[in-house]
Amino acid sequence: MNKRYYDFLNDITPNELYEGLLGYGLFAEKLPPIFTSKPFLDFCKENINTFKRGPTNYIYYESIRHTNTPRPMGIP
Repeated sequence: MNKRYYDFLNDITPNELYEGLLGYGLFAEKLPPIFTSKPFLDFCKENINTFKRGPTNYIYYESIRHTNTPRPMGIP
């Protein structure tokens, strides 16, 4: 029997999901090197108590498409 999408979610712990998204795939490949995700994951793990709780703004970033048109992006 094939598993459904939500069945796979039950196999992943919250910590595995956090590390997988933040450390291995949340950011696109074409972002500048400052936004590499593995070092950012390590930083988040080391500084977990220094982040403010509550709503915050996202980081706005523009990437130029191959047609020389800007593509607006937001990084949470």
